[in-house]
Amino acid sequence: MFGVRGTRKGVCELTLSTQHAGLEEPDDRTLLEALRNRDPDALATLFARYHRSMVRLAMLYLRNSSAAEEVVQDTWLAAIEGLPKFKARSSIRTWLFHILRKRASTHIRREILLTTILSLRSKSIRDPLARRFSASGNWAVSPAHNSPTPEEQLLSREVSEWVRNAIDSLSFRQREVIFLRDLEGWSSEDVSELLRITPAHQRVLLHRARTTLYNLYLNYVSTSSSQPRNNP
Repeated sequence: MFGVRGTRKGVCELTLSTQHAGLEEPDDRTLLEALRNRDPDALATLFARYHRSMVRLAMLYLRNSSAAEEVVQDTWLAAIEGLPKFKARSSIRTWLFHILRKRASTHIRREILLTTILSLRSKSIRDPLARRFSASGNWAVSPAHNSPTPEEQLLSREVSEWVRNAIDSLSFRQREVIFLRDLEGWSSEDVSELLRITPAHQRVLLHRARTTLYNLYLNYVSTSSSQPRNNP
C-alpha cells in the first residue's frame, strides 16, 4: 500500500519526501507507473501538485471550507481506490478533478435533502430563526452589519468583498471556467475536457465572464470615485 491510512485524516497527513527535492517532477506516464507500483513518494508528489487547487475548486462549489476539505479528502480516497481502473484516457489531473466534481455534486444533493427535511420540521415548529441557518449551523445569509468597524471600511477589505460579489454574480458554469482558466492557469483544452464542453463553448463562457467582470469593475470604479469620502 501507499502507507496512507484508510481515513480522511490520513490523507491530509501526506508530506513531501525531502530526498527528491530539486529533482524534475515526473510526467503523467512515469507518475502513473509509480502509483501503480505503490510508490509512496509518487502519491506525495501527486498530493503536493494538486491538493491546493482541488480545495480551491471545492470551495467554488461548496462555499464552506470544512465541507470543501471533506470533499477533497473523499476525492483522494476514491482516487486511491479507483487507481487500478484508471485507463489513462485523460490526464491524471483531469481524472482527479472529475472525481472531485462528482463528490461535490453528491455532497450538494445531500445538503439540499437535509436542508429540505429541516425546513419542513422548522415549519411545523414555527421557529422564526430556523430559516436564518443552514443545515450545518452556519448563517444561510450573513447578517448585515449596521455599524461596520473601521477595519471593515479599509479599501483592501472593500475590494475583496467586491471581487467575491462580482464572481458570484456570474453563472455557475462561467465561474467554473474563469476560475480554472484565469486563477488556476488551465489550458482551454483541459478545461473543455474537464467540463465536457466544446472548446468553442469554453471560449464563449470565458469571454462572457471576463466581459461581465470588466463592466462590473468599470461601474465599481465609477461609483467609488463619485462618492465623497469623509476626511478624518
